Amino acid sequence: MGLDEPPSGIREEAVAVRNLLLVAQTSRLSCTNDPEQALTSIAVRGQWDADMRTEVARVLRASVAETPRAVLVDVSDLGDPGGESASTWQTAARFAAENRIPTRVIVCAAPLRVRARLAADTVAYEVTVADSITAARGLLGPFRGWNHPHIKLRLPPEPGSVVAARTLAGEACVTYHLTHLIHPARLIVSELAGNAVEHAGTDFEVRVSVRGPLLHLAVRDGDPRLPRLIEAAPGPAWQAVLARGCGLRVVAEAAAECGSLPCPGARPCGRRSRSKGDQHHERTRWPRHSPAALGRRVHHGLLHSDAQR
Repeated sequence: MGLDEPPSGIREEAVAVRNLLLVAQTSRLSCTNDPEQALTSIAVRGQWDADMRTEVARVLRASVAETPRAVLVDVSDLGDPGGESASTWQTAARFAAENRIPTRVIVCAAPLRVRARLAADTVAYEVTVADSITAARGLLGPFRGWNHPHIKLRLPPEPGSVVAARTLAGEACVTYHLTHLIHPARLIVSELAGNAVEHAGTDFEVRVSVRGPLLHLAVRDGDPRLPRLIEAAPGPAWQAVLARGCGLRVVAEAAAECGSLPCPGARPCGRRSRSKGDQHHERTRWPRHSPAALGRRVHHGLLHSDAQR
């Protein structure tokens, strides 16, 4: 069962599922996940206010949930003469550092007042700052690849690929001695792969990896649109199960967190989610009608590997 897609050009708003993190580009906020470098970049533009604070907090949470090695926040075009955003960056840095897989948050090209407030507050969590995104990448150094076990497989947009993706997830759980996660892992990957086959129509890549205490499942393709959660229609329960859009609810229920992040141009993109009972998954999608290009969006889910067996 695939995940329903919103009409082209329609911005996906936050949906009423606590662990579902969908990130769309807006005029004030853009986010790009680069799985090949394990980095997520966020650009914040315009005047800082309460609405922007809420939106930034949601995107930061989604970015950290994907467990990159760092989140780079470009605030060069942020209007914040009073430095009011400083507390948001401090909270984000602390949250990311205390995550099960610690992630570094670097604030780039911050306005002078923001820098001053960050430097003056010796009680709150210390935030790393850099003069630019390029300087931040220099602080991190070259990415030499994840040191955790991982398996990946590229598949064509055919119904049989869903079976292959599901089988890969199950075999990975056996290989990693996580047999207690076989069923939720197969379920999540099956839904994500089905979404790629039905809606992206291009080759897609499935990745299964262990990141510390998390099992990370991802499917990536090149469709730039985000999945859309459709509200359940009133009626018998069996009708809700058969309804379009149920796949997204299934993934959100199985995972502790799940989401979707945009990816750069012709590269793979990915997204992650955490599942109940200490579980972890991620999914990704490839460019529609362009089998050679990968990476417009990534979907993911997370399962905690130390869940009760």
